[in-house]
Amino acid sequence: SSEGFIPVVTTYATFITKRPFEQISHYCGYMGHKIIILGSGAGLAQTFSGNTHFSNEDLALMRTIPNMTVLSPCDALEAVKCFQFALESPGSVYIRLSGALGCPIVHTEDFELAKEKINVFTEGDDVLVVANGFVVDNCIKASQQLKLQEIKCEVISFPFIKPFPKLSYEYISKFSKIITVEEHSVIGGLGSTLAEYLATNNINSKLKM
Repeated sequence: SSEGFIPVVTTYATFITKRPFEQISHYCGYMGHKIIILGSGAGLAQTFSGNTHFSNEDLALMRTIPNMTVLSPCDALEAVKCFQFALESPGSVYIRLSGALGCPIVHTEDFELAKEKINVFTEGDDVLVVANGFVVDNCIKASQQLKLQEIKCEVISFPFIKPFPKLSYEYISKFSKIITVEEHSVIGGLGSTLAEYLATNNINSKLKM
């Protein structure tokens, strides 16, 4: 990295974030080296390998590192776009790949990946469902079932954990109920990030993580 190359490193998310956390913090965060870090099998995808392979803390850890962008794509197409974004990013990027092999594709057509843009998969005004990673597919299916009960959910995907997208006050405040869904500890992940955003922007929507 110090000689102008862009190192790309990858292994299971639990090993690539927790074991070398001190080195990542020093070299990427404080010394400013650019490294693209890919953590695969995040969350509980590697359940068959036992708790040594669980990765429920990686977002909480990586979002604390200065100058570190943290992304969590919901399918293969979004993962490619996240990697392209990482190549063009001036600093280090952690890309969290959740789910096992054969993750469903939720983007049915091409789209733009941008920090200011949210992806709306289903529209509704009863509850806002915010998700990232492979569980976005579960949320879309759940919203379709709830629609049969006349509960209209708006499902949106947030690949950007850090920096967090700037949601307009007009958009998010129109939902009195918000639910976050993720395959990560509720401490320090998507829900915590959204809670911080709501609190600092004086938005009084009820949040369930």
